[in-house]
Parts: sequence; structure tokens; C-alpha cells
Amino acid sequence: MRHLLLLAFEPAEAADLDADLLARAEPISLATMPPEVLALTAGVDVQGDRLEMTSIGWTADGAALVLAHEIAWGSPLDAAVWIELDDLLLRRFRHPNGGQIGYDAALVDSGDGGTTDAVYAFCRPRIGRRIFALKGMAGFKRSTVTVSPQKSGIRLQIVGVDAVKAQIIARAPTPQMRYSDTLGPEWFAQFTAERIQVKYSRGVPVKQFVRISGRRAEALDCVTYAFAARQVFHLDADRRGSELATASAPQKAAMVSRSKWLSGG
Repeated sequence: MRHLLLLAFEPAEAADLDADLLARAEPISLATMPPEVLALTAGVDVQGDRLEMTSIGWTADGAALVLAHEIAWGSPLDAAVWIELDDLLLRRFRHPNGGQIGYDAALVDSGDGGTTDAVYAFCRPRIGRRIFALKGMAGFKRSTVTVSPQKSGIRLQIVGVDAVKAQIIARAPTPQMRYSDTLGPEWFAQFTAERIQVKYSRGVPVKQFVRISGRRAEALDCVTYAFAARQVFHLDADRRGSELATASAPQKAAMVSRSKWLSGG
């Protein structure tokens, strides 16, 4: 049996990509977001001693602006860290057009079996704010986001992480992704921490993401979840633009509806 490995980018190329993306960082943030930002999503990665959250602003044409990466320190088995996360997600920010903007949706990773119950307990009463638990599934042919049958009041979002990451990697060096200068070199190293490997076995190619040795990938995971969160709601750009020109915060739709922009539908 013959195997052939093809890499989307080698570690040395990843280092070059780090530098290229860092050089593109702009003076934008949650406090100084550009006027073209119309929506805001968050992706939350759960670690043993912290929660990490990336916030992404979205424009009418689907450009993603990575505005912040924040960490709430504490065990996910303790209530205090979840209170801090809730405070982060309850924030409203002054929009340059005169109004206020808040989070339209957030996805929280529940894949770690040891903290799944804690994630469910946090997300269950916040479904009305479109804060959902997610479970990542490998496979490039999977749908980007689907909903599992409800169980115990949980609308678990099944995220095809490989499909979403592939889109992120394709967009990362283009104007369709922009980056805050608050992120720092370590964030960019984590954001570019994985590569696509294609393995041919008996003539059949199988793609998978592999981690570059020595790198962490929380930044990439958080961006993946924030990208997926953009798919759980529909954005009426004209209406949101009008709302952001007033002093009141934008109103969320009562029902969850799926955006098709990420899946190309």
C-alpha cells in the first residue's frame, strides 16, 4: 500500500503566514470597530483552567473582522468562570454610526466529556440569546452546521470543523478577513497552527487537519466556532444598518434562522 502526503503549507510557510497576517493587523477592536461591522459573534473554547473567546465582527458582504481574543481564567467546573463569560457576552458596544451593538450568537465547545454538563448548564437557559453548545465533527464533506435533536432543552450545534477551517484558511490572507492589532504574535501562531494533510490510500485521497508540532491551536478553534456561529442567524443588513444609526441596541429575532452564506447556499 503506497501513501503520498501533500501538505497545504509547511511549518516554515506557516511562520511566513504568521508574519504576513500580523503585518496586516489594524487598530480595530471591540471598542473601536469600523462602521461597516453589522453583526457580532463569539466562539468559546473550553480548557481545563480557562475559557477562551474570540469575537468576530461581520460586514454586509460577509467579511470577518477578528476584533478580540479574551480569556476567562478558572475551572469550567466552577460557577465563577461562567459568570465571567456571561458578563462578556452581555456587553454592548458603542457603534461608530451612533447606536449600540451586542453579540448576535455564540457557540461554546462541549466536546470535552469532562466539562460537557457544565457547558450545557450554561447554554441551556441562554438559547434565547442564541448561545449554543457545539460539538465538532471531523470530515470535509460534513455540513458546516446542523442541529442535533433536542435533548434536555439543548439545541446542540454539530459543527463540521474541517469544512469551516478550510474556508477560514482560504480566506485568512485575503481582504475578507481582517485582524485587530490587539491580538499579538502568539495569537497568530495559534491561528495558523494546523495544516491540511492529504493521504492517498489505494488511490483514494483522504484529507485531514494536523497540528504543527509545538503549537497550540485555541485561536484557530475559537475562530472556527465564531465562524459557525454566524450561520445560526439571518442578518438583514439594511435593517441592522438602520438600528445601528439609533441610540438603541439592535433587536434580535425571536426565532433562530440559519444563514446560508457559509455553506454557499
